[in-house]
Amino acid sequence: MSSRLLVAITIVILGENVSLASDASSFILPFTDCIQSKGKAGYYQGSIDVTESGGKCMNWSDVAGVKDRYPGKGLGDHNFCRNPDGRIRPWCFFRNNRGRIDWGYCDCKQGSVRLQGGRSKLEGTVEVYLNGAWGAICSNGWGDGEAAVVCRQLGQGFKGRARHNPCRG
Repeated sequence: MSSRLLVAITIVILGENVSLASDASSFILPFTDCIQSKGKAGYYQGSIDVTESGGKCMNWSDVAGVKDRYPGKGLGDHNFCRNPDGRIRPWCFFRNNRGRIDWGYCDCKQGSVRLQGGRSKLEGTVEVYLNGAWGAICSNGWGDGEAAVVCRQLGQGFKGRARHNPCRG
């Protein structure tokens, strides 16, 4: 059996005239449409399926009467968050710790990316938010191309450099 060293990916954003507008620029919300699905005009159609409290969303078809109450609002045989009633953001039904059906707002940070532990906001270890926790990307297969994708996701241009550091386990 061969052993492989996994490495934490650190990137440095390269370029001129880089500006950071706010704390939100330290991570990207690829599901920004989740947050922006506010009020009656908002209608989220994404694939987030977990609440802010970590509850796994139930299938909309498993909750009696909800599809009939909100026809044409994207509810059906799936468990993805929706905003059928125009609340401030998408929500779903889930089973609470007593086994009862409850509802909760969805965790719109799922899949977000940020840089942590660098000397500035323009470098650091790539972390992804999933299931209520931030975790470092550990891989041997990342290069400057993947670093550039993260840079674009962070709204910081099109150039980046990947540095490999041993992952902490």
